[in-house]
Amino acid sequence: MKLSKAVGGFGIAFLADGKSQVTLASYRAVLDRLVTFTSDKDVTDIRSDDLKRFMAWLVTEYTPTRKNGDKSPLSNASLARTWAVLRSFFGWAAQEFDLPARPDATLKRPKAAEPVIIPFEESEVRRLLKAAERTQAANTNGRKSYTAKRPTAERDTAIILTLLDTGL
Repeated sequence: MKLSKAVGGFGIAFLADGKSQVTLASYRAVLDRLVTFTSDKDVTDIRSDDLKRFMAWLVTEYTPTRKNGDKSPLSNASLARTWAVLRSFFGWAAQEFDLPARPDATLKRPKAAEPVIIPFEESEVRRLLKAAERTQAANTNGRKSYTAKRPTAERDTAIILTLLDTGL
């Protein structure tokens, strides 16, 4: 069976399992790229090498067409999602078509870059705690401005300190 027809069957099974149509749309985008890349090979003829070349093509030659016009290469997170889509599809295809070996079995998951976390400076922490304790200065039309203690000050301070102390 042609890969494009198998992708259609996968979509039906995906929805029958109660999964989201939005998720299916993102899966279809990846799988449609694979269909085009492989020239719609028979699903049983797809080999590990085809998938490795596909992933390499996404990294080196593929130019995304995004709604905002951004043409920058796919991020490592996007490549990791592509890997997950391929694993999901070929897991289904292995059962559906009784494949002797899964072509995605040796495909390595791309490493997603760890985000750089910049901790708050002491002055920023002090401002957060002050904002949790007191209201913003009132606009009093020429009279002396004032702040009031917030009724939820203790709770809000505890929440901020918990978030800061645990790194959440």
